[in-house]
Amino acid sequence: MLQSIFNTLPRGGIHHKSALTTTRLKSALTSILKPTAIQLSSLSHTPATPPPKTLETERKFAPTPSSIHKLRTNTPATPFKTYAYCGARRLRDQYFDDVLGRLMERGVYLRRRSSSEDDDGGNKEEGKAYWEIKIRKSGTYTNSSFEESRDVGRIEQAVRDTLSLSPLSTPTSTTTVSFIPPLTTTPPNNTALNHLPALTITPTLVINPTSTLNTSGNILNTFSCVADIQTHRTTYTIQDFTIVLDTTNYGHTVGEVELESTYPHDMDQSTEKAMIEEMHGRIENFMAEHPDVFPVGKVEGKLSAWFRVKEEEKRERREKRREKRERMEREKEKEGGCDV
Repeated sequence: MLQSIFNTLPRGGIHHKSALTTTRLKSALTSILKPTAIQLSSLSHTPATPPPKTLETERKFAPTPSSIHKLRTNTPATPFKTYAYCGARRLRDQYFDDVLGRLMERGVYLRRRSSSEDDDGGNKEEGKAYWEIKIRKSGTYTNSSFEESRDVGRIEQAVRDTLSLSPLSTPTSTTTVSFIPPLTTTPPNNTALNHLPALTITPTLVINPTSTLNTSGNILNTFSCVADIQTHRTTYTIQDFTIVLDTTNYGHTVGEVELESTYPHDMDQSTEKAMIEEMHGRIENFMAEHPDVFPVGKVEGKLSAWFRVKEEEKRERREKRREKRERMEREKEKEGGCDV
Protein backbone atom coordinates (compact mmCIF):
# COMPACT_ATOMS: atom_id res chain seq x y z
CA MET A 1 0.00 0.00 0.00
CA LEU A 2 2.75 2.50 0.94
CA GLN A 3 4.75 1.59 -2.17
CA SER A 4 1.73 2.45 -4.34
CA ILE A 5 1.55 5.90 -2.75
CA PHE A 6 5.29 6.42 -3.19
CA ASN A 7 4.98 5.58 -6.89
CA THR A 8 2.60 8.53 -7.35
CA LEU A 9 4.98 11.04 -5.70
CA PRO A 10 7.08 13.43 -7.87
CA ARG A 11 10.73 12.50 -8.13
CA GLY A 12 12.72 14.25 -5.44
CA GLY A 13 9.93 14.09 -2.89
CA ILE A 14 7.51 16.73 -1.71
CA HIS A 15 8.68 20.30 -1.13
CA HIS A 16 7.42 23.79 -1.73
CA LYS A 17 8.42 23.80 -5.40
CA SER A 18 7.48 20.24 -6.32
CA ALA A 19 4.43 19.43 -4.25
CA LEU A 20 2.00 16.57 -4.81
CA THR A 21 -1.21 18.16 -5.99
CA THR A 22 -4.39 17.69 -4.01
CA THR A 23 -6.01 15.98 -6.97
CA ARG A 24 -3.19 13.45 -7.39
CA LEU A 25 -3.08 12.77 -3.65
CA LYS A 26 -6.84 12.25 -3.47
CA SER A 27 -6.74 9.95 -6.49
CA ALA A 28 -3.88 7.90 -5.03
CA LEU A 29 -5.52 7.47 -1.62
CA THR A 30 -8.91 6.63 -3.15
CA SER A 31 -7.45 3.94 -5.39
CA ILE A 32 -5.64 2.31 -2.49
CA LEU A 33 -8.27 2.65 0.22
CA LYS A 34 -11.25 1.76 -1.95
CA PRO A 35 -10.91 -2.03 -1.60
CA THR A 36 -10.71 -1.69 2.19
CA ALA A 37 -13.78 0.53 2.21
CA ILE A 38 -15.70 -2.00 0.15
CA GLN A 39 -14.72 -4.80 2.50
CA LEU A 40 -15.88 -2.83 5.54
CA SER A 41 -19.16 -1.80 3.97
CA SER A 42 -19.90 -5.37 2.99
CA LEU A 43 -19.85 -6.51 6.62
CA SER A 44 -23.32 -6.83 8.10
CA HIS A 45 -24.02 -6.85 11.84
CA THR A 46 -25.72 -10.05 12.92
CA PRO A 47 -27.00 -10.01 16.51
CA ALA A 48 -25.31 -12.69 18.58
CA THR A 49 -27.48 -15.60 19.63
CA PRO A 50 -27.73 -15.76 23.44
CA PRO A 51 -25.75 -18.71 24.79
CA PRO A 52 -27.60 -21.70 26.28
CA LYS A 53 -28.48 -21.39 29.93
CA THR A 54 -27.00 -23.61 32.62
CA LEU A 55 -29.38 -24.99 35.21
CA GLU A 56 -27.94 -26.41 38.43
CA THR A 57 -30.19 -28.25 40.85
CA GLU A 58 -28.73 -29.02 44.25
CA ARG A 59 -29.70 -30.38 47.62
CA LYS A 60 -27.60 -29.84 50.70
CA PHE A 61 -26.95 -32.43 53.39
CA ALA A 62 -25.43 -32.33 56.86
CA PRO A 63 -22.26 -34.47 56.89
CA THR A 64 -21.32 -36.44 59.99
CA PRO A 65 -17.96 -38.09 60.73
CA SER A 66 -19.50 -41.44 59.82
CA SER A 67 -21.05 -40.26 56.54
CA ILE A 68 -17.85 -38.47 55.51
CA HIS A 69 -15.84 -41.65 56.11
CA LYS A 70 -18.23 -43.71 54.00
CA LEU A 71 -18.12 -41.16 51.20
CA ARG A 72 -14.33 -40.91 51.18
CA THR A 73 -13.79 -44.66 51.34
CA ASN A 74 -16.67 -45.60 49.03
CA THR A 75 -18.24 -47.89 51.61
CA PRO A 76 -21.97 -47.08 51.69
CA ALA A 77 -24.45 -49.64 52.94
CA THR A 78 -25.90 -49.78 49.42
CA PRO A 79 -22.98 -49.73 46.93
CA PHE A 80 -22.76 -46.94 44.39
CA LYS A 81 -22.98 -48.00 40.74
CA THR A 82 -20.04 -45.76 39.81
CA TYR A 83 -17.67 -43.73 41.97
CA ALA A 84 -14.79 -41.36 41.29
CA TYR A 85 -12.80 -38.99 43.47
CA CYS A 86 -12.20 -35.74 41.57
CA GLY A 87 -9.73 -33.99 43.84
CA ALA A 88 -9.72 -31.08 46.26
CA ARG A 89 -9.25 -27.37 45.89
CA ARG A 90 -9.56 -24.15 47.82
CA LEU A 91 -12.15 -21.58 46.81
CA ARG A 92 -12.68 -17.97 47.67
CA ASP A 93 -16.19 -16.65 47.03
CA GLN A 94 -16.89 -12.94 47.41
CA TYR A 95 -20.57 -12.03 47.26
CA PHE A 96 -21.69 -8.54 46.25
CA ASP A 97 -24.94 -6.68 46.76
CA ASP A 98 -26.26 -3.13 46.76
CA VAL A 99 -26.78 -1.07 49.89
CA LEU A 100 -30.32 -2.41 50.32
CA GLY A 101 -29.42 -6.08 49.82
CA ARG A 102 -31.90 -6.33 46.96
CA LEU A 103 -30.04 -8.96 44.95
CA MET A 104 -29.97 -11.63 47.65
CA GLU A 105 -33.43 -10.64 48.83
CA ARG A 106 -34.71 -11.58 45.38
CA GLY A 107 -32.71 -14.78 45.06
CA VAL A 108 -29.90 -13.39 42.89
CA TYR A 109 -26.32 -14.01 43.98
CA LEU A 110 -23.51 -12.04 42.35
CA ARG A 111 -20.08 -13.32 43.21
CA ARG A 112 -16.54 -13.59 41.99
CA ARG A 113 -14.73 -16.81 42.64
CA SER A 114 -11.08 -17.72 42.65
CA SER A 115 -9.68 -21.20 43.06
CA SER A 116 -6.28 -22.59 43.91
CA GLU A 117 -4.64 -25.85 42.99
CA ASP A 118 -5.85 -28.87 44.92
CA ASP A 119 -3.88 -30.47 47.69
CA ASP A 120 -2.82 -33.53 45.75
CA GLY A 121 -1.87 -31.66 42.59
CA GLY A 122 -4.59 -33.12 40.41
CA ASN A 123 -6.54 -29.95 39.72
CA LYS A 124 -4.77 -27.36 37.56
CA GLU A 125 -6.92 -24.29 38.24
CA GLU A 126 -4.47 -22.29 40.31
CA GLY A 127 -5.18 -18.57 40.08
CA LYS A 128 -8.38 -18.96 38.06
CA ALA A 129 -10.89 -16.24 38.86
CA TYR A 130 -14.19 -15.26 37.28
CA TRP A 131 -17.50 -13.48 37.78
CA GLU A 132 -20.59 -15.62 38.25
CA ILE A 133 -24.25 -15.02 38.91
CA LYS A 134 -26.75 -17.48 40.39
CA ILE A 135 -30.46 -16.83 39.89
CA ARG A 136 -32.81 -18.96 41.98
CA LYS A 137 -35.48 -20.60 39.84
CA SER A 138 -37.14 -22.64 42.58
CA GLY A 139 -36.72 -24.14 46.03
CA THR A 140 -35.27 -22.99 49.33
CA TYR A 141 -31.82 -22.32 50.75
CA THR A 142 -31.16 -26.06 51.11
CA ASN A 143 -33.03 -27.58 48.18
CA SER A 144 -32.94 -25.34 45.15
CA SER A 145 -32.41 -24.79 41.43
CA PHE A 146 -30.38 -21.96 39.95
CA GLU A 147 -29.61 -20.57 36.58
CA GLU A 148 -25.85 -20.07 36.63
CA SER A 149 -23.81 -17.95 34.24
CA ARG A 150 -20.28 -16.63 33.87
CA ASP A 151 -21.19 -14.63 30.77
CA VAL A 152 -20.65 -10.95 31.53
CA GLY A 153 -23.53 -9.92 29.27
CA ARG A 154 -25.94 -12.23 31.08
CA ILE A 155 -24.65 -11.02 34.46
CA GLU A 156 -25.24 -7.40 33.49
CA GLN A 157 -28.74 -8.16 32.23
CA ALA A 158 -29.68 -10.08 35.38
CA VAL A 159 -28.48 -7.24 37.60
CA ARG A 160 -30.42 -4.69 35.55
CA ASP A 161 -33.57 -6.82 35.61
CA THR A 162 -33.34 -7.39 39.35
CA LEU A 163 -32.77 -3.74 40.21
CA SER A 164 -35.13 -2.44 37.48
CA LEU A 165 -32.32 -0.71 35.59
CA SER A 166 -33.10 -0.37 31.89
CA PRO A 167 -30.21 -0.58 29.42
CA LEU A 168 -29.42 2.63 27.59
CA SER A 169 -30.41 2.85 23.93
CA THR A 170 -27.34 4.96 23.19
CA PRO A 171 -24.70 4.60 25.93
CA THR A 172 -22.41 7.58 26.37
CA SER A 173 -19.22 8.20 28.30
CA THR A 174 -21.22 9.97 31.02
CA THR A 175 -23.75 7.19 31.50
CA THR A 176 -21.64 4.05 31.22
CA VAL A 177 -20.18 2.89 34.50
CA SER A 178 -17.17 0.64 34.85
CA PHE A 179 -17.88 -1.26 38.04
CA ILE A 180 -14.99 -2.76 40.01
CA PRO A 181 -16.48 -3.47 43.44
CA PRO A 182 -14.28 -2.65 46.43
CA LEU A 183 -13.11 -5.61 48.47
CA THR A 184 -12.19 -4.03 51.79
CA THR A 185 -10.35 -0.91 52.85
CA THR A 186 -7.29 -3.09 53.26
CA PRO A 187 -7.16 -5.67 50.44
CA PRO A 188 -6.67 -9.27 51.63
CA ASN A 189 -3.39 -11.02 50.94
CA ASN A 190 -4.64 -12.87 47.89
CA THR A 191 -2.97 -11.75 44.67
CA ALA A 192 -5.10 -14.11 42.58
CA LEU A 193 -8.03 -11.70 42.92
CA ASN A 194 -6.06 -8.74 41.57
CA HIS A 195 -6.52 -9.95 38.00
CA LEU A 196 -10.31 -10.21 37.96
CA PRO A 197 -12.05 -8.53 35.02
CA ALA A 198 -14.16 -5.44 35.50
CA LEU A 199 -17.91 -5.80 35.44
CA THR A 200 -19.49 -3.06 33.33
CA ILE A 201 -23.08 -2.05 33.97
CA THR A 202 -24.97 0.56 31.93
CA PRO A 203 -27.90 1.73 34.08
CA THR A 204 -30.27 4.60 33.41
CA LEU A 205 -28.70 6.64 36.18
CA VAL A 206 -25.12 7.79 36.50
CA ILE A 207 -23.53 5.86 39.37
CA ASN A 208 -20.96 7.52 41.57
CA PRO A 209 -19.32 4.75 43.64
CA THR A 210 -17.93 7.28 46.15
CA SER A 211 -21.34 8.62 47.17
CA THR A 212 -24.41 7.16 48.83
CA LEU A 213 -26.88 9.63 47.34
CA ASN A 214 -27.34 11.07 43.88
CA THR A 215 -28.47 14.57 43.05
CA SER A 216 -32.14 13.70 43.50
CA GLY A 217 -31.60 12.11 46.89
CA ASN A 218 -32.23 8.50 45.88
CA ILE A 219 -30.04 5.71 47.17
CA LEU A 220 -27.67 4.62 44.45
CA ASN A 221 -27.24 1.09 43.21
CA THR A 222 -23.76 0.84 44.60
CA PHE A 223 -22.27 -2.56 45.34
CA SER A 224 -19.98 -3.83 48.05
CA CYS A 225 -18.63 -7.14 49.24
CA VAL A 226 -21.08 -8.49 51.80
CA ALA A 227 -19.52 -11.93 52.34
CA ASP A 228 -16.00 -13.25 51.84
CA ILE A 229 -15.97 -17.04 52.19
CA GLN A 230 -12.94 -19.31 51.88
CA THR A 231 -13.67 -22.99 51.42
CA HIS A 232 -11.79 -26.26 51.21
CA ARG A 233 -13.78 -28.40 48.75
CA THR A 234 -13.51 -32.08 47.89
CA THR A 235 -15.47 -33.32 44.87
CA TYR A 236 -16.77 -36.74 43.84
CA THR A 237 -18.65 -37.97 40.80
CA ILE A 238 -21.08 -40.72 41.77
CA GLN A 239 -23.31 -42.12 39.05
CA ASP A 240 -24.83 -39.04 37.38
CA PHE A 241 -24.32 -36.75 40.36
CA THR A 242 -21.63 -34.37 41.55
CA ILE A 243 -21.01 -34.52 45.29
CA VAL A 244 -19.10 -31.79 47.11
CA LEU A 245 -17.96 -31.52 50.71
CA ASP A 246 -17.20 -27.95 51.82
CA THR A 247 -15.43 -26.82 54.99
CA THR A 248 -15.16 -23.06 55.48
CA ASN A 249 -12.59 -20.89 57.22
CA TYR A 250 -15.17 -20.18 59.96
CA GLY A 251 -15.62 -23.85 60.82
CA HIS A 252 -18.80 -24.71 58.93
CA THR A 253 -19.13 -27.97 56.99
CA VAL A 254 -21.87 -28.77 54.49
CA GLY A 255 -22.36 -31.16 51.59
CA GLU A 256 -24.24 -30.90 48.30
CA VAL A 257 -25.60 -33.33 45.74
CA GLU A 258 -25.80 -31.59 42.37
CA LEU A 259 -27.14 -32.13 38.87
CA GLU A 260 -26.39 -29.76 36.01
CA SER A 261 -28.02 -29.35 32.62
CA THR A 262 -27.98 -26.84 29.76
CA TYR A 263 -31.05 -25.70 27.87
CA PRO A 264 -31.92 -23.13 25.17
CA HIS A 265 -32.28 -19.52 26.24
CA ASP A 266 -35.81 -19.40 24.81
CA MET A 267 -37.19 -22.49 26.57
CA ASP A 268 -40.74 -21.91 27.79
CA GLN A 269 -41.45 -21.80 31.52
CA SER A 270 -43.55 -24.97 31.62
CA THR A 271 -40.75 -27.03 30.06
CA GLU A 272 -38.21 -25.45 32.39
CA LYS A 273 -40.41 -26.21 35.40
CA ALA A 274 -40.78 -29.85 34.33
CA MET A 275 -37.00 -30.14 33.94
CA ILE A 276 -36.42 -28.72 37.42
CA GLU A 277 -38.95 -31.09 39.00
CA GLU A 278 -37.38 -34.07 37.24
CA MET A 279 -33.90 -33.12 38.47
CA HIS A 280 -35.14 -32.60 42.03
CA GLY A 281 -36.81 -36.02 41.94
CA ARG A 282 -33.64 -37.75 40.77
CA ILE A 283 -31.59 -36.15 43.55
CA GLU A 284 -34.18 -36.97 46.20
CA ASN A 285 -34.36 -40.63 45.13
CA PHE A 286 -30.58 -40.95 45.01
CA MET A 287 -30.12 -39.53 48.49
CA ALA A 288 -32.94 -41.71 49.83
CA GLU A 289 -31.08 -44.78 48.56
CA HIS A 290 -27.99 -43.79 50.57
CA PRO A 291 -29.15 -42.13 53.81
CA ASP A 292 -26.01 -43.28 55.60
CA VAL A 293 -23.89 -41.14 53.23
CA PHE A 294 -26.23 -38.18 52.75
CA PRO A 295 -27.92 -37.43 56.08
CA VAL A 296 -30.37 -34.57 55.79
CA GLY A 297 -30.49 -33.48 59.44
CA LYS A 298 -30.43 -29.75 60.18
CA VAL A 299 -28.75 -28.22 57.14
CA GLU A 300 -27.32 -24.73 56.88
CA GLY A 301 -25.67 -23.35 53.75
CA LYS A 302 -22.31 -21.58 53.73
CA LEU A 303 -23.77 -18.14 53.10
CA SER A 304 -26.43 -18.49 55.80
CA ALA A 305 -23.76 -19.70 58.22
CA TRP A 306 -21.54 -16.73 57.29
CA PHE A 307 -24.24 -14.20 58.20
CA ARG A 308 -25.10 -16.13 61.38
CA VAL A 309 -21.46 -16.16 62.49
CA LYS A 310 -21.00 -12.47 61.70
CA GLU A 311 -24.14 -11.60 63.66
CA GLU A 312 -22.88 -13.65 66.61
CA GLU A 313 -19.56 -11.79 66.44
CA LYS A 314 -21.41 -8.46 66.47
CA ARG A 315 -23.39 -9.51 69.56
CA GLU A 316 -20.19 -10.56 71.29
CA ARG A 317 -18.57 -7.22 70.51
CA ARG A 318 -21.61 -5.34 71.77
CA GLU A 319 -21.63 -7.41 74.96
CA LYS A 320 -17.94 -6.73 75.55
CA ARG A 321 -18.45 -3.01 75.02
CA ARG A 322 -21.38 -3.07 77.45
CA GLU A 323 -19.35 -4.94 80.08
CA LYS A 324 -16.46 -2.53 79.64
CA ARG A 325 -18.76 0.47 79.99
CA GLU A 326 -20.38 -0.93 83.13
CA ARG A 327 -16.98 -1.73 84.62
CA MET A 328 -15.77 1.81 83.99
CA GLU A 329 -18.94 3.23 85.57
CA ARG A 330 -18.47 1.07 88.68
CA GLU A 331 -14.86 2.16 88.98
CA LYS A 332 -15.90 5.77 88.59
CA GLU A 333 -18.56 5.41 91.25
CA LYS A 334 -16.06 3.73 93.54
CA GLU A 335 -13.59 6.55 93.12
CA GLY A 336 -16.32 9.11 93.73
CA GLY A 337 -17.32 7.35 96.97
CA CYS A 338 -13.88 8.02 98.43
CA ASP A 339 -14.26 11.80 98.25
CA VAL A 340 -14.39 13.59 101.64
